[in-house]
Order: sequence, then C-alpha cells, then structure tokens
Amino acid sequence: MKINNKILLLYTLFAALIGGCDILRDAPFIVRSWSPGEGAHPDFSGPAITLEFSHDPDRYSVERSFSCTEDGLALSGTFVWQGRQLTFYPAGGILPNRDYRIGIATDAQDTRGLSLDSAFEGRFSTRPNGTRMVLLGTIPAEGGLLGADAEGPCMEPVILTFSRAVNLENLYQYSSFSPSIQGLWSLESDGTVARFTPSQPWSNGRSYVCTLGKDLPDCYGRPMGQSYRLHFSVGDDTEPPRLVSIRALDREGNLRQDLVFTEFYGDSGPGSSVPVNENFERTYRIALEFSEPVDPSSVKNRLSFQSSLGFTLSPPYPASTTIELTFTDSPVYGKQYTLSLGRGITDIHGNTSTQQVLCRVLNNGPASKPPRFIGLRLPLAPGGGAGNEEPVRYAMSDSFSDLPISSGTDRYPYDVPTDTWFELYFDMAQDAHLDLFSLMNSLNVNATNSALSFAPRSIKNSGFTWADPVPEWADYERVEVRGLITNGTNGGVVTFSLSSDLSDTLGNRGEGLQTLPLCK
Repeated sequence: MKINNKILLLYTLFAALIGGCDILRDAPFIVRSWSPGEGAHPDFSGPAITLEFSHDPDRYSVERSFSCTEDGLALSGTFVWQGRQLTFYPAGGILPNRDYRIGIATDAQDTRGLSLDSAFEGRFSTRPNGTRMVLLGTIPAEGGLLGADAEGPCMEPVILTFSRAVNLENLYQYSSFSPSIQGLWSLESDGTVARFTPSQPWSNGRSYVCTLGKDLPDCYGRPMGQSYRLHFSVGDDTEPPRLVSIRALDREGNLRQDLVFTEFYGDSGPGSSVPVNENFERTYRIALEFSEPVDPSSVKNRLSFQSSLGFTLSPPYPASTTIELTFTDSPVYGKQYTLSLGRGITDIHGNTSTQQVLCRVLNNGPASKPPRFIGLRLPLAPGGGAGNEEPVRYAMSDSFSDLPISSGTDRYPYDVPTDTWFELYFDMAQDAHLDLFSLMNSLNVNATNSALSFAPRSIKNSGFTWADPVPEWADYERVEVRGLITNGTNGGVVTFSLSSDLSDTLGNRGEGLQTLPLCK
C-alpha cells in the first residue's frame, strides 16, 4: 500500500505540473496591439506611439527592453503608463517622411515574472508609400549601345525612369559618369523620367558607367537605399586590339630592327619554339605597335621582361597605337631576354585582347660589347734607348708567365724609382673608344712580397713611345700608361688588374674584374 500511495502522489504532482504549463501556454505575455500599426501612415503625426500588453507588465523591465529608431537612428523619449497600455513620446515628436521601428526584447516581463513570449518588432513610415524608390528602366539598357546608327558625333541622351519623382538638384549631386562628361539633366512625366543630354559628343567606341548613389532621395526625401550602375558603350566597335609589330629603335628613334615574335591564343602556349632576335643593342628602345589605340596602363600590367629587367612605358596616357618601352636597367651583354605580353589589353572601346605574345632578343650587338682586356706590352730595358728597350708582351692567356724584370743601369735598379711605360690593349665595341678617366679609376698594379711597386703619372691613347703596336693586336685599342716602377729585391706575383669601373665612350662597362698575374 505504501508503494501505491507513493505512485499516486507522484502522478498527482506530475498532473499538476502539466496543468500549470498548459495554463501558461494558454495565456502568453505578448503585445496585444499597437498604434499607429504596420505600413505607411503619411498623415500620422503622433505625438506618441502606444502599445497594449496582454498581462499587467513589469514597467521597469519593459522600459529597459524597449527601443525606437528613426531612419535607423536611436530615439530617446518619455514613457507614460495607464494600466496595461504604454505610451511612448519621442523627444523630437513624430516627423513626416521618416521610417520608424519599435522593438521590445524578451527580457520584458509581466508582474508575475513571465517573460515576453517572443521579441516584438513593429515598423511604420510617415512617407506616402513605405517602399523605396527604384530605377525601373534605362535607355540604353544595361550593357547596351548608344548611337549605334548615329552618323557623325553622338549626342544622344541617357534616359532613366524611376518609380517615384526626383528633383534636379539631387540628380546633379548623386549621379556621375565615368569617364567624366559634362551635360544637363531634365525631368519629364511629373519628375519620374530623367534625361541626361551631353554638352559635348560622347567618345565613339568608348565604354561609360553612369552611377546613381544610394542616398539619391525621392521627392519625399527618402533615399533609394542602394546604388545603381548603368554600363553602356558608344558606337559599335567590338573588335579586340592586337599587337601587329615589335620594332627596335635607336636613341634617336630610328628603326634598327623589326623583331620577330610568336603569337598564340588560349592556355596551351606557343605551338613552336620562339625565335631569337640577335644583334640587339643595349641602348635600343622597343616600340609596340597595336591595331588601334590601347590603354597604356593595361599594357604595363600585361607586359614583363625575363630575366628581370626594369623598364618604363611611354606615353603613360592617353590611349595610343604605339607604346614605347625604355629600359631602366642595362641589359647584360651576351644575355638573352624574353618579352612576354599577356591577354587583357583594352582599347578605347573597352574591348579586351585575347592575343598572347613572346619575343626573344639576344643582347650581342656590336655597339654593346663591353671593353675587354687583351694583354699588355712593357720594356725590360726602359733606359736602353730607341730600339733597345727589349719589349715583352703578355696576353690574358699568359697568366703566371715569367716577368724577367732585373736590376741594371738601363733596366730597373733595386729600390730606385725608374721612369718607364707599358701598353694596354683592349677589344672595344663598334665605334667606341676607351674612356681614359675610367681607366685611371680602374687600373691597379700590385705585387706580393714587395716584389715591385708602380706609381702612374700619365695615360694617353696617341703619341706612343713605340710607334707600332704589337702586330697581332693591331686592330685593338691601345693605351700607354707611363709612371715609375720601383723594383724590389724579392720575387713575387705582379698583377695588372682592371675593375668593372672600366668603360668606353658609348657607356659600355667592363664585366667584372679583369686580371693578368705574372711571376717576377
């Protein structure tokens, strides 16, 4: 019996609990009604908003959970209670042509602690119509063509149709064209149709964008809330631009070479090997010739030179059929470079190229050759008199050969500065001569173990001590260096070296350190 009594007691408690929950569900705490109610109320001027609750509300929790906004901005105000009815007076009143939102969070409770059944939200507008103005149609249509059949300059208008009237002042403030163009707005059909007439012809073949800002208001001051962009073109040119030639120009702009290039389309790459254009000079500029004027910035974004070679393009603007490339880094002699031009170059009509181009050049032109040290000639007996100087010569291939400098009255007495000279021979670029000032900066004669020392006094490229050059080097550039050699008693390695500061009259510089070591 005790067990049965316990079961009966649990059953009774469970039934009471279930019954209590049903009671709560039958009478939820809600906002039963409110005014002015949802939708548009153009004549409603308040001065207050009222809400009626289903239960006696806990006023503090309701006020704490209450919010009200005007066009998205929070409003403060005064609460007045009368029984279950709350009246809210916004601080600035209810204004015309505004959007309002009221809300109460579920933190609001009745006097028994029962929370609001669900968050409450109400919206109303004092504008004539609660919906925002929209753009209904355009002439030309989005992506359309203006002046397709026009003969001569195109002066056709752009026409916009709105769902509600606008005013001219706002059109000028919130509309724009890119590229910029001057013109006049006018209104038709009670202000719902806007017409833009340019004060100058549209650029034939060009793409334009007309932009309407999201804050463009209708005649009641309500902003559209979203921006619109109308894309259109003028004329009927849809042909993409193409690269038609690549030319090498000298410093004066004269044509020196028509460069061969390989063009291809798609992602498969060129179908054959790319030919190499030889005899390209360090000082050349490259001219890219297109089938029609193209945007230089789009060329710059699609153009590259491998291996890493800096360049500038001209003109930077406006569009041009010829784009010239000038190197800001000097191409290295004997090195191959590849010009790569990708797809995506745009013309003045907005057409985009699909062509891709590769062009290879080898910088081995005769005028770009750097000065190369061939060898030297010097006298073993500088004091022996004309014809008795005992000249010896050393080519670069004679490194570490014997240099038989010895002591003697007509030779190189130990520890006595002896006036002497030696000749240096160079392989030069076409029409170039050695820059003697650069030779002074780059030449160095040094010896190990204090074998000898040299102090230069003069450098010349004419009026030589020996009238005739070394026979096998007669075609090379000759320079005579005169100075004082002091012969030491010790043996050692004597090195004639020329640094990369060495240059010629065309601006070609030596490629690294050039040395000729000899054994004394």
